[in-house]
Parts: sequence; structure tokens; C-alpha cells
Amino acid sequence: MRDFKAEYSDFLQQYPFQTIDINGINIQYQYGGKEGAPVIVFFHGLEMHEMWMPYALHLKENKQTTSIVCRTV
Repeated sequence: MRDFKAEYSDFLQQYPFQTIDINGINIQYQYGGKEGAPVIVFFHGLEMHEMWMPYALHLKENKQTTSIVCRTV
């Protein structure tokens, strides 16, 4: 049986959340993959960042991926 909690924990070790402040707005993102490779950006909201996990893991050998949390207020 698949253990999503363990998979997600391992993923967060490779792609930890980082935060950047842009004009007083905190933007949360995850970044990883092959340095110097083309970048793919995933935008999402509603705390559904885990939906990009399989894509980031699949692409990590040939691409850099950035997952950005987009929240509306």
C-alpha cells in the first residue's frame, strides 16, 4: 500500500519550503532539480502544492522546477 505521508516527507527533504518577501507579501515556494537546466514553474493555491510532487520528482534529472503557492485574499 502506498504511504503518501512518507513520500511527502521525503519530498519535503528534497524540496523544502522557502519564503521570499516581495513588497511586504510573503511568497512561499519550493525549488529543486538540475542546476543550469531549463526551469518549469508550477503555480497553485488552496494548499495543493503536493499535486506537483510527482512531476517535480520525474523532471528533477533534466529540469529545475519551482512550485509557487498563490493565495488570494
